[in-house]
Amino acid sequence: MHADRIILCGGCPPPPRTRAEQIVALNLTGASANVNLKITDLARRLSSDVPDVLVDLVEIASYVYCADQAITRGGDGALAVGKHWRRLHFHIPVRLPDLWSAAEVSEALRDTLSFLSEDEYDFRFTQLIEAPPMQRYLELGGQQSGFSDPDEVLLFSGGLDSLGGVVQEAVRHGRKVALVSPRSSPKIHSRQRQLVADLAARCGETSRPLHVPVWVHKTGEEAREFTQRSRSFLYAALATAVAKMFDLSRIRFYENGVTSLNLPISEQAIGARASRTTHPQVLNGFAGLFSRLLGQPFAVENPFLWNTKAEIVNLIGDAGCGELIKHSVSCMHTRDQTIQLTHCGRCPQCISRRFATLASRYAGCDPAEMYKVDLLLGERKKGPELTLVESFIRSATDIKSMNEFQRIERYGEISRVLRHVQPLTADEVAEGVIRLHRIHAGEVTRVMDAAIAEHASEIREEKLPATCAVILAVPRSYKVARAEQPQPVAAWRDQPAPADGDDGRIKLPYSETDDRIFRVVGEQNLRVVTNEDIQRRYRIQIRQVLKRDPSLNALRPRLNRIRRYHSLPMSNEIRKNSVNK
Repeated sequence: MHADRIILCGGCPPPPRTRAEQIVALNLTGASANVNLKITDLARRLSSDVPDVLVDLVEIASYVYCADQAITRGGDGALAVGKHWRRLHFHIPVRLPDLWSAAEVSEALRDTLSFLSEDEYDFRFTQLIEAPPMQRYLELGGQQSGFSDPDEVLLFSGGLDSLGGVVQEAVRHGRKVALVSPRSSPKIHSRQRQLVADLAARCGETSRPLHVPVWVHKTGEEAREFTQRSRSFLYAALATAVAKMFDLSRIRFYENGVTSLNLPISEQAIGARASRTTHPQVLNGFAGLFSRLLGQPFAVENPFLWNTKAEIVNLIGDAGCGELIKHSVSCMHTRDQTIQLTHCGRCPQCISRRFATLASRYAGCDPAEMYKVDLLLGERKKGPELTLVESFIRSATDIKSMNEFQRIERYGEISRVLRHVQPLTADEVAEGVIRLHRIHAGEVTRVMDAAIAEHASEIREEKLPATCAVILAVPRSYKVARAEQPQPVAAWRDQPAPADGDDGRIKLPYSETDDRIFRVVGEQNLRVVTNEDIQRRYRIQIRQVLKRDPSLNALRPRLNRIRRYHSLPMSNEIRKNSVNK
């Protein structure tokens, strides 16, 4: 499923035979301006002599980000990776059209964005007439009094990982840092400012951080597409502009390696909300693009690539900044935050954060009272929310029990990383990825083992909610009566396979093997993907479960049984709905 949209930027005219419903008009300036870009608190001396190529970069990134907000994927983009994608055709006036139209630049831009957001991009650049200066986008501030040029420019969201980055650079190593922050909402902005003030108090006069908040949004309407996969391009572009203002040749993202590498630990956690924003291939793509534009080497780094989030929490606490952990915000549902409840406890970011803090030495610095739903004992709604927690726990359990060969076979996405972590060899990268996920799996399983032991009496007395994480951690085979266990494979393997949607010439009980395949594929995919596509997409993972290559005829009855057990649409219903759409 895809949508072709024409994004006309800066007053560009539509191409011939373009339908009105295809057009999205975006303007940073003029009477029809509907994109608001403000970079705040920079000193006046930095606002002059910004190279045209950097102003072009910032404007292009702003247009891409706002188009991403304005154009929906037509589905739950957070859960259906690659299922709902878009073809986005940009027409953008720039100061240096020849440079941006050069094959090596346009290809680097297109390829990096396509991998980042899983959309198709096309760019047409024309000459910008009456180009506005960079100063138009700057709100000059006075916080630079006494602040010397920084040693590093960091992306700072106010979450745990970026807080750890500032602690490492400024508190532990005494380096001067400029922090470029997305000013996504007043709630988040106020928390970012408080964190920066608290960090400044711990850094001393010589290494107080410079905070550069950035506000970019499309005016006049709320965002239609909340996944906003392109946001890291926008903030990398802005950070690069700030870095060059200080004559620096690199920027740094700080994000834990499990999130950055984005292996399918959980079907719900690999979608757009937690997708490829700091994947090594993306950061390499940014670095290559910026280097070509600037005509000199420029680096985009993630120093936390080989750290788990729990290790980052320990770093923060060991540096004497444990008190700041509770002031950081990781939750994606910012609109629902209150002063007391800063985290929903349901989204992938909350679950990842809470497992990390509980696995760390500083669990007490992340009070359970901040979470609307408790990670371990909170009752969860059936559907993606429940499946997310269950598959998170089950994946960690599976990874911990696998050998290295099995981990590589199950997670073929490792191959995307091997060429993009220089100067390491492919073998060294593979070893690092496996080691990282083994450590992460150990952290998750230790948290669950401790919780099960602590609440053993409540489990035995059936006092806990049936959908809480402690109960979900118990394998389903232990919850099913013995009489409901499956017959031996030999009793039914050679029987004729029912057609999609057939209520069954073969009615076998739901088995533990069925449940493992259910977790591999994910509930959300079973809702929208046909049996044929599942067999094709998940062939390697299903073969790992069944210990043999799954033909469609052999797999179809099992998938149908899984669909019936979980009251999910049958394959033929999905096919009909797709045709109708």
